[in-house]
Amino acid sequence: MEYLQNNPYISTDARKNLQPFILANNKIYLQRYFYYETIIIEKIYTLILNSNIDRNKNLLIENAGFVKNLLDNNDLDNNQISWQMVAIISAVINNFTIITGGPGTGKTTTIAKFLSIVFKMFPDISIALAAPTGKAAARMNQS
Repeated sequence: MEYLQNNPYISTDARKNLQPFILANNKIYLQRYFYYETIIIEKIYTLILNSNIDRNKNLLIENAGFVKNLLDNNDLDNNQISWQMVAIISAVINNFTIITGGPGTGKTTTIAKFLSIVFKMFPDISIALAAPTGKAAARMNQS
């Protein structure tokens, strides 16, 4: 570790000493990707801080009938948890959500239902969606 800290091509403070590599939290980053990651973290943090959770919860309650009809899942037993419903409600309440899962786990369906609720609650809202692959992006566009 000492060798890395003393290497002239590696900076331990990206703000003061711009080098091709950054050493932070015992990890080495390419300077460019360290910068990208830092910007993304700051944007996510800002979204989370600006969440209006109480307003979103109240709007969700006001639209409970619409939400119940949309999320009603007759395939589940009474004691089973609908993780899709949990993900959707969490996404509606919070300003930032990541939805993950393997193929066929309902990510696209979850996003479509989430968008239906959000557009009902906020008709003029602007939403940004991102997908890791072209295929995933195409599936989101189809929905």
